[in-house]
Amino acid sequence: MNDSTTTTAANIAGGTLAVILIIGAVVFVALLIAYITIIRKAGYSGWWVLLMFVPLVNVIMLFVFAFSEWPVVREARQFRAQFGGGQPGYGPGPGYPPPPPGYPQS
Repeated sequence: MNDSTTTTAANIAGGTLAVILIIGAVVFVALLIAYITIIRKAGYSGWWVLLMFVPLVNVIMLFVFAFSEWPVVREARQFRAQFGGGQPGYGPGPGYPPPPPGYPQS
């Protein structure tokens, strides 16, 4: 092989690597933003997403988030209890007509 062929192959390999790194960085940032949005919608601080970079702690926190009661769910349950007649998910609440006959109550 001559020097021009080696240089061209090295340039192509370097360019391909640069493109792969850029695409990987874009995908990583997009996933990070998605994770932060999900964590914030669950009612937690977005900073909790940093735990996904700590080995073993990330698996433990995954189970904690999956099986604990989320703040959003707790607030919704309290709201329903306050305004929904004391039964979570059911009850007329203020300004709503009573449920029709035969509607399941729990």
